[in-house]
Parts: sequence; structure tokens; C-alpha cells
Amino acid sequence: MKLEEILHQAEALNASDIHLSVGKVPFFRIDGELRCVIASTINALEMETIVAGILSKQDYLFLTEHGEVDCAWQWSAKPIKRCRINAYRQNGTYAMAIRLLPQDIPACDQLGIPRSLQHLITAKSGLLLCTGATGSGKKVLPWLHWSQRLIGQEPCIF
Repeated sequence: MKLEEILHQAEALNASDIHLSVGKVPFFRIDGELRCVIASTINALEMETIVAGILSKQDYLFLTEHGEVDCAWQWSAKPIKRCRINAYRQNGTYAMAIRLLPQDIPACDQLGIPRSLQHLITAKSGLLLCTGATGSGKKVLPWLHWSQRLIGQEPCIF
């Protein structure tokens, strides 16, 4: 199974995340729920090929030494797609979680940020703590803050 096929399928289904593990089918997170869409499982050689193809030499070395690595990756589809990657060792093989990032930065109103909080994004000083469960959008406010000043910093998840 090729990663590009998985990415195209995930994009077509508007999935936010892809979860890959050896001996299992790929799972897509669609509307907050994990779904099995592709019937074939991933073997160890396919997973090794996917991991080695995505990670830089430095990130791959970090993965082999520490058992886990987080990084940004650009998929060369047209237009270029950005992803966040978490690759890790699991039961003696590699596994991976891929977050597909949207191309456009959503406006505050689209994200459901109340107008009463939107002024915090443009504050010139102060400390803004973003807390919450995984996937709740903690990195949204800092990105909006940076984008207001045209300082965007990779990788940012929104």
C-alpha cells in the first residue's frame, strides 16, 4: 500500500487524521470519529518504506534513537499539502499518526471564537494560555496572533 493512495483517499473523505499501524488497516478520523475505509492492512515493509520516505535523515535518526519523533511534512500534491507527523515504535515496528492541515487559515468567526475573546489575539503584550484536550484547537489562537503580524511559524496547526 502506498502512502499517496492513503493520502488521496483521506483528502477525498475530508479526514483530519490518518492512523497507520503494522498489521492493521489505515484508520481515518472523519468528523471526530475513527473510521476504517481501506480494506487492506499495512505490513512491516510497507510501514518502513512510508516512514523512511517521509522523515528527513535527522528525524529518522531521532526516531531510531528515541522511539518517537514529531515533525512537519509537505505532501507534493498540487497544491502542496502540509501535514504534522508523529512516528513511533510500537510492538517492534513503526506506527504513525498524520494530521492533514487545511490550506487556508480560518477566520475567527469560522472557528467559533467569541467576539469577546478575539481582541486577545491582537494584544501587543501579555500571556495567553491555551489549554484543552487533544484536538480541541489549542494552537489556533497563537497562529491567529502570529498571522496578524505576518510572522507565521512552522509548524502551526489550525
